[in-house]
Amino acid sequence: MAKKNFIIWKWVTVIVNLSKKSTFVWWTPVFLFLITLLSTLFFAHNEIYGEATRATQEPLATAAVEKINLTAVGDVLMHMPVVNSTYDPKSKSYDFRSIFAYLQPELFSADIAVGVLETTLNCPDKAFTGYPSFNSPKEIAAGLQWAGIDLLFTAQNHTFDFGFPGIKSTLDALDELAMPSTGTWREPTQKRYYIMEAKGIKLAFISVTTFLNKPIPKDKKWACNLLYYEQIKTDILAARVEGADGIVVALHVGTEYERIPSKAQQEIADKLFELGVDIILGSHVHVIQPYELRQVVSPFTNEVRNCFVVHSLGNLISNQRWRYSDAGLLVNLEIEKIPGKQAINVVAVNHAPLWVDTFLEKGKRYYRVVKVVGSEVPPELQLDAKRKKRYGEVWQETAELFDKWNAGKQKE
Repeated sequence: MAKKNFIIWKWVTVIVNLSKKSTFVWWTPVFLFLITLLSTLFFAHNEIYGEATRATQEPLATAAVEKINLTAVGDVLMHMPVVNSTYDPKSKSYDFRSIFAYLQPELFSADIAVGVLETTLNCPDKAFTGYPSFNSPKEIAAGLQWAGIDLLFTAQNHTFDFGFPGIKSTLDALDELAMPSTGTWREPTQKRYYIMEAKGIKLAFISVTTFLNKPIPKDKKWACNLLYYEQIKTDILAARVEGADGIVVALHVGTEYERIPSKAQQEIADKLFELGVDIILGSHVHVIQPYELRQVVSPFTNEVRNCFVVHSLGNLISNQRWRYSDAGLLVNLEIEKIPGKQAINVVAVNHAPLWVDTFLEKGKRYYRVVKVVGSEVPPELQLDAKRKKRYGEVWQETAELFDKWNAGKQKE
């Protein structure tokens, strides 16, 4: 602005000097007016043009990167003491909601929450039973849905406990609730994955087990997803053609009660990453195993991406009251879509141990899953001395396990 004032003043000075000469006196006011007008128009044009030029030179605002939270929990094991604790003799019905009431806020805060259904539901003409062959009330699915679970994985070693009728009755029960699932099917032509979308990010979920307790009839091999790499590769490609940005595999594998993943488990994870899987959610061993972030070259983009594997999420709910098996893991992943690509990155991970608390009230045993937030017990849980001790131990055991695993990885 000072520069413009200086130029205008210089022109005015010239005009004044000219006006001192008699030959210019009569038209000096007119000339001064015209010069001032032209100067004003000139600088106004430059001001507008300059602003437009600066606007074109400034970088365009970067589009916001889409992010979602995926929360995963472990095995839903329906031992009969757990089932019986939810029965109301007056209404002759089951209600599992109280088991998950403390977990509901955590699950509902996720964009997508998933878990492993390790039981048959309402197999016809069969009594409800626990281990070794699980058949449970369909109300457990309603309780999980109420708690915030969005999708259930159904491929696990107990899938064929009651044969194909058990698979069908389980899927019927889930369909009644409009509860998505993957891992078992009624027809061989059904999709072998399930795509869920949140905030513009599409994730394809695949549920697979490495073995079954009971064999599948030859004419029903398609009914449960067993681990065959060529089939997984085909399913991944089909999901990507359908628009999936990321691939999540629920992997039922491992040696029960081992807290460190076996070499075989780790090799399976490596192979799945090579095929294009982004996230692996391990289950089956009924104890917590560590997790890790991996940088893996994508077979589709040939670029490095952040992948994730939790080798075992442990139990979400069970009657396995012994040390380590009375706990599970809640894992929350922050996932972002890589701009301009059909790909995702896992950008952040946090976790919390879960502990299955059990207590007597008026002679009846109850169960509840609680999030362990430290060694100090939140007062609202109202635990007695013995349960307080176990709550703190779960926190400590999980921390020590992860510290041991990470220390070993640093030495490799």
